Amino acid sequence: MKIVIRSIVTIMMMISLISPVNANSSINEQVLQHVNQERANLGRKALRIDAKLSTAAAKRSQEIVQTFSHTRPNGKEWSTIYDDFNIFPLYIGENVAKKSYNKVPDNAELAQDFYTLWKNSPGHYQNMVKPEYDMIGLSIHKVGNVYYMTQLFNSDGAEKPQTSKPQPKPEKKKELVIKEEIKPTHIPTKDKRDVPLAKEIPKKDVKEAKVDQQEEELANKQRDEIKALKLTENQLKFEQEQVKLQQEVLFQQEKTIKKQKIILIGLIASIVSLVMIIIYVYIKK
Repeated sequence: MKIVIRSIVTIMMMISLISPVNANSSINEQVLQHVNQERANLGRKALRIDAKLSTAAAKRSQEIVQTFSHTRPNGKEWSTIYDDFNIFPLYIGENVAKKSYNKVPDNAELAQDFYTLWKNSPGHYQNMVKPEYDMIGLSIHKVGNVYYMTQLFNSDGAEKPQTSKPQPKPEKKKELVIKEEIKPTHIPTKDKRDVPLAKEIPKKDVKEAKVDQQEEELANKQRDEIKALKLTENQLKFEQEQVKLQQEVLFQQEKTIKKQKIILIGLIASIVSLVMIIIYVYIKK
């Protein structure tokens, strides 16, 4: 009976370590309330949660556990998640963030913390209040004490600005992809790591997107080279320390050998002297 109880407790602990928190929709609803309140303050229409978009967001929340980036684990751009779920909107955008806790937070705290992270970052904030967006997908995923959350945005059509002149309908183009890694300044504590990432894409020039992607790849390559150089420097330092240690050991060994030689010479000299004395005494007799 005790074995059964222990097994049940172990299984429950494992489930609590890795679980999709978005099963509790109130977190997503509270984040949406914060977003829509801010949009209302700006005179913009409220977003509505889309089920298919939320499913896509759930997939992205799981992916950023593996690779916390707007590049997916398979190496493709984040925007390809829309194609995976047959979503073809006029405008798209993505906000992702992660945050760790020393204690289990309640839903209200989670919703407020993630909304605040995004609101305090210009790129993320623009995604949340962009007038062209109509729908939002939300999902939060938990691994250990770290929570990963995704917002995906899309639109059925562009919202016309409040002007007297008629505005042309925006073309369906891919927007420029600009990778950001924004560290919020409001929680610089050691026990909390908050790293939001934002992507906001009206679908603009593909050529510009490719140029930025090449620049990003070049920057990543340079970072890798710098890391490799640092590792090489550390390895050289370690080897130099090992050489110094070996030299010190050899020096101590040489000193010991010299001492032993001196003692041996003294001992031989004493034996020779003793032999000479014995011979001298024997001759005298």
